[in-house]
Parts: sequence; structure tokens; C-alpha cells
Amino acid sequence: DLVRIYPNAKVLLNVRDPVKWRASVYNSIYQILAIYSSSFYGPILKMIFKLLGKGSTPQVPMLTCWGLTPLGEKYPRGMFGAVEDSEEEATRFFNDWKEQVLKEVPANKLLVFEVKDGWKPLCNFLGVPVPDTPFPNVNDTKSVQKRIRMMKSICYAVWTAATVSLAVGCSYVF
Repeated sequence: DLVRIYPNAKVLLNVRDPVKWRASVYNSIYQILAIYSSSFYGPILKMIFKLLGKGSTPQVPMLTCWGLTPLGEKYPRGMFGAVEDSEEEATRFFNDWKEQVLKEVPANKLLVFEVKDGWKPLCNFLGVPVPDTPFPNVNDTKSVQKRIRMMKSICYAVWTAATVSLAVGCSYVF
């Protein structure tokens, strides 16, 4: 759909080993949305996102990752459904998605890109100079899991403070 809406846009198809992709998704963004949706962590995280002015930020991946894709009814629970089901289902989803993009996007508008290739193919595709700085490696599973631990710690601290405050308040009332 986006190719039809933006016919001059360039498309980047990031590819990698589908088994490693599934493990990465499952151990990173899937876990973030799982804790955001939980009854223990969710209320605190929603409050924090709202206070930071980012109240709808987690809603976007929840809607897009669980929703129907251009692959249609074959994956009724979207990417996360396939990731959650099994490694085999996630691999099928990954390969079907790649095949769909290759079929839909004109070759002159498409870069099939592996992050390990760094700046050069990306910059050549976009027609910009290659930077002197190293290609960034952010949002890897390890760093995302570190953020998840931090988010959980903050939630524990808030729930602990709320419980202590409530107990202290009750001790004055009763």
C-alpha cells in the first residue's frame, strides 16, 4: 500500500537469518509489549509514557505487530502471532514477508539490506556520502533486555512506594 501511496519512495528490506530474527523479536520487542500489556507492569508503564508525552507510543507496535499484514489471512495474528506460535511459523512468516516485498516493490526502488554490510550499500542506495563514523549497533537484544530489566525495576519501585505509602497512610487513619 505504501508503495502505491508514495511511488517515488525507496524501500529498505532488512534481511537476516530468520531463526535469529525470531529469537531477537521474541526476546526484545515482543517482551516489551508483553510487560506493557501486563496487569502488574502495564499501569505504571502507561502512566510513565503518558507523563513523558508518549502515551500512544506502545500502541503502534501492538496494533501493527498483532494485526493483519499484507500477507492476509495466512497469518491472522500478524507477525507476533507467528513469532509466538513457533520457530517454524515465524520462519515462514519472515520468508513470506520477504517474498511479498520482493514481488511488490520495483527493483530500482528496493535495497535488500543486511545490517552487517554497514553504511556503504545503504548510502549508495540513498545517494549520500558514507559517514566516517562506525555503523551503529543499537537496539540489539542485549540492550533491549537491559531496558526491560530497568522498566521492571522502576515498576517494582513504584509499586513498593505506593504500597508503603498506603500502609503508612492507613496506620494514621486506623
